Amino acid sequence: MLEKLLADGALLQYEIDTEVAHTYAPPHSFWILSLAANAEAIDKINPAVQDAEKTNPLGWVAFDSMVDSSQSREYMTLATATYK
Repeated sequence: MLEKLLADGALLQYEIDTEVAHTYAPPHSFWILSLAANAEAIDKINPAVQDAEKTNPLGWVAFDSMVDSSQSREYMTLATATYK
């Protein structure tokens, strides 16, 4: 799904990260970070997630079985910079 958003131009970049030194979060934590060019690109993300859930329901069941979403934290940051 992230690769498709990248190919479509909705995302400029994405990363799936973990901490090397576990100072902020438990050792099993991970982050999915994405960089979008504008608000219209951000608006394409939720429909892509919903489409991925419909086209690969077992993949989402498997993902949900491995992830504790009760500790989920989401935030959005606006930056006015030039991406190179």
